[in-house]
Amino acid sequence: MGELNITGYETTTLAEKILALQNIFKAAFGSDINLDLYSPQGKLITDLATLFDNDDKIGLNFFQQLDYHNATGALLSLIALSKGQSRRDGTKAAITATFTSSATGYTIASGSVFSLTTDSTITFQTTTDVTISNVSQVVSLVAINNGLTEAIITDNLTAVDYFPLLTDIEILTITDGTNTETDAELIARLNDSDTETGINDFKSVADKLRLVDGVTRVRVFDNATNAPVNGVPAFNLFCQVVGGADVDIAQCILDNKATGTPTYGNDSEIIDDSEGYPKVIYFNRPSVKTIYVRITLSERNGQTIDTSKFTELETNTQNYINALSVGYSVSYTAIFGIWAGQNFNIDTLELSFDGVSYVETDLTIAFTEYAYMDDIATKIEVITP
Repeated sequence: MGELNITGYETTTLAEKILALQNIFKAAFGSDINLDLYSPQGKLITDLATLFDNDDKIGLNFFQQLDYHNATGALLSLIALSKGQSRRDGTKAAITATFTSSATGYTIASGSVFSLTTDSTITFQTTTDVTISNVSQVVSLVAINNGLTEAIITDNLTAVDYFPLLTDIEILTITDGTNTETDAELIARLNDSDTETGINDFKSVADKLRLVDGVTRVRVFDNATNAPVNGVPAFNLFCQVVGGADVDIAQCILDNKATGTPTYGNDSEIIDDSEGYPKVIYFNRPSVKTIYVRITLSERNGQTIDTSKFTELETNTQNYINALSVGYSVSYTAIFGIWAGQNFNIDTLELSFDGVSYVETDLTIAFTEYAYMDDIATKIEVITP
């Protein structure tokens, strides 16, 4: 019978099964038993071996389905989810448009439908009530159905319902929707994410970015939802990198991200893919937040404060701050712990972004920022008696 082990689903051939059964019969009934294939015993062995072999084929087929390369449909979705990469749902196209009215003071109800003037199959709707308070007003609309519009939207819109005061609808901006990921697309993305890290694609990108020359901090966010998260559009890869050359960072992202995964950020480079086609790779340069620390000490039980430890304590404080990843807050408790346990009392520990306004709490670092301390002499103030 087949066996599931660390190498996969291991089976034997039909001939090997027959030989194994023959040995069992010989052990039970003697080595001189007639096992000719046409003897009763031989036929029984052949029939049993065939049954076992059929079971192995069923088991092997099922196991192969657990390999995403061979899986389809719902099973493929489950396998992808177990690898941290759910199948990407389709998204709806979104547009902004200028609504021009002959008068104001009326409301277009939520769910009102509008369509392209030359393609009534692509319809958009309001998601909330829109009160028209200006004769020219920008309104946001989303498509009724998920998926690519498969059309270049250059036409204006027309109201499907009757709004007599609405005289013109002119499209300003367009964000096209996406189709639900097909089996082939999902398999290709999973295949591209199978890197030496053995983890999902965004972890692979993060690991490789940390190896780029000059890079000091990396944080990669994979928005695997069908809606914006932290300002990152649906199904986009948001790589935040401190240090390194722009072109090296973009090349690394292109080389290691899953095929078809869009990138997002405030910087970009055009990189040729393996087939020579130019790709725009976006990434983010987070903003630096300079950190100041002020510590007031007092003597403990009349002991003279050992200032010889200050250089080490200040360096450890700087190292802690500069090791924080992008978007990670500066912990008041962590810095207190660095200075605790010495021969002095810590009366106050204060943190600041500007060296003027101090607080005795954690410093919150935003999603697109990182904490940094450069010159210890100007950023750490130690006050002693």
